[in-house]
Amino acid sequence: MVITNVIQLCAYICLILNVSETISQRLDSMGCATMPDILSRTTRIQNGFQTKGPLPYQLRLDYRGYRYCGATLISSKYAITAGHCLLIKTIFGLRPADISKFEVVAGAYKKREHGQRRRIKSITKPYDAEYWYWPLPDLVILELETPFDLMKGKIQPACLPSKDIELGRNCYVSGWGEGSGSFLNALEMKINKCGPDDDLDNNDNFFCLLSKIGSACYGDSGGPMICEENDKAVFYGVASAVTDKRCRENFVNIYANIYQHIELIESALKNDPKYCNGKFHSKFSWLGDGICDNGLLNNKENCFDGGDCDRKL
Repeated sequence: MVITNVIQLCAYICLILNVSETISQRLDSMGCATMPDILSRTTRIQNGFQTKGPLPYQLRLDYRGYRYCGATLISSKYAITAGHCLLIKTIFGLRPADISKFEVVAGAYKKREHGQRRRIKSITKPYDAEYWYWPLPDLVILELETPFDLMKGKIQPACLPSKDIELGRNCYVSGWGEGSGSFLNALEMKINKCGPDDDLDNNDNFFCLLSKIGSACYGDSGGPMICEENDKAVFYGVASAVTDKRCRENFVNIYANIYQHIELIESALKNDPKYCNGKFHSKFSWLGDGICDNGLLNNKENCFDGGDCDRKL
């Protein structure tokens, strides 16, 4: 009788431990990226500064093994780059590139550093045309074939904006473009309204940036403009164009406006199995994991499975 009770007690304790371990794993989640220290404390791409390491949200878009553009991580399985970054020059002019030839790289600091690499599965455009041309919104959403392995502070999605841009505020652009040497560079720039001279007057799909010490440049296209809000790294813009071919200071940089397409972006995030209620879950894909939530996580707030509870822990 005593032995039976001990066995039952051990079985009960083991069950509790297993449940606790499962819950601990399932709650291994993180929010979007905080503002990197190097950007928060800097005083000052082309005449920018080296970031001294990878920026968690910064991606590199390689085409046929060569650096081609920048991009921004918005979830473990989705990223955003410029629409023109998916075009290549041919004898017939610009044409859509074969997306199977691209790789998206996360966690890189050096221009040729490998990092985590993922292929593109599909793209979502905020326009109906076959491919981007001016002045269509210069951004596309990339769905990756497999999610990135998220690591807090190293590979982590940027936060999405809850409001439109604010003119006059200072934010940061980053990339491996011309003038950056072999390392990821960043530059602080001020948000300006685009004017008639930029061919973008009253076009809310774009905004303009200006710096007295530098500029984004060729190769920075598709990369992020990030603003600090409550210590978070908030993604407001995608590098689209420069107005000076030599990428000098005091010339306007043009960025695509993320907030103007926030509903499309958020609808894509709902298809990421590791995203729920503003959190990015690094170990578990909540749907179809074959594990019952056992009542403890089986609720909307904790992203219940909605179908796996016919199995027992």
